[in-house]
Amino acid sequence: MKTLVIADLDGTLCHPSPYCTSTYLALSLAEQHVQAQTDTFRHALLHAPTAPWVYKYGRLLYQGDFLLILTGRWFYQQQITYDWLKTHLALDLPTPACYVQFLNFHGFFDLCHKKTGLLLSCLIAKLYDQIVLFEDDAAICATVRKYQEPQIEVYQIINGCLPNAPRAESFEEAVEP
Repeated sequence: MKTLVIADLDGTLCHPSPYCTSTYLALSLAEQHVQAQTDTFRHALLHAPTAPWVYKYGRLLYQGDFLLILTGRWFYQQQITYDWLKTHLALDLPTPACYVQFLNFHGFFDLCHKKTGLLLSCLIAKLYDQIVLFEDDAAICATVRKYQEPQIEVYQIINGCLPNAPRAESFEEAVEP
């Protein structure tokens, strides 16, 4: 069985994240862009803590055949993001088994979820027998549960914790009846 693991970065793997603060989210897109370039913000990104659930269940991230990390971070923060992943998750990127997708334009992000997202999910469904999603955004989790194929197992991260954690060592064991 081929498994794709998809994990959101800020708010899911990295919690709390400077990207998830109400102060940052209240800014306009142009103001967010300026804020994200400050030394203080970059320092906060690099030293943001790992979400508590990762310490207990992080092994599940590596049990798939491929790990796709999605982030709304700006592309110019690629090196800081890679440094964080190496320090906190021992991911030395780039690697053939992992890819980080920077979805740094909110309009593009919306487009992906509304139109391209369905096409992409259909293509991915043809390549993998099972897809596992770790996400902190309740709306995204609800949408995936409602409209996507049943082969997508959704784990919602709430305040850095994984309340519906798999009860087995692997996804295959966790999702079998």
